[in-house]
Amino acid sequence: MSYQFPAPKTKRAPEQADQRIGRLLSTPDEKLPTIIQGEGVDSKEEARAAIALEILGWSYVFHAKYFGGQRVPGGMVIDLLALTPVAWTPIWVNGLYWHRLRTNTRDIEFFQRSRLARLPNLAQPVEVWDYELQTIDQAVRTLAKYLGRA
Repeated sequence: MSYQFPAPKTKRAPEQADQRIGRLLSTPDEKLPTIIQGEGVDSKEEARAAIALEILGWSYVFHAKYFGGQRVPGGMVIDLLALTPVAWTPIWVNGLYWHRLRTNTRDIEFFQRSRLARLPNLAQPVEVWDYELQTIDQAVRTLAKYLGRA
């Protein structure tokens, strides 16, 4: 008897995935985008931060990949890269669960910060926490505090 490879799992239709993500990201008061600059949004907080940057007038890159992104060991994806004058500002949108309560991420974050610090065209990264981005208005105030207006 010969081995038979398992049949590939069927993927959801893109419309179904977009509807599911849309339900997760939308509240009755605000409609948040599920795709920004061709990249899928990972959280409500990322979407609010991107909207806040647009309101403040900053150009930005969503999910900027450095050192090969997630496909290369040691690579990283910066949530938002604000194109500020002189040096671009990386913005990390952090959640308490993944970045504060789990101890193994601290070493990874230290490694990532030290690699980014060596790049000449980047400013110090800005860490924004999920509790600072609960509404679009709060996200605008928070990012204005760190970056100002364009």
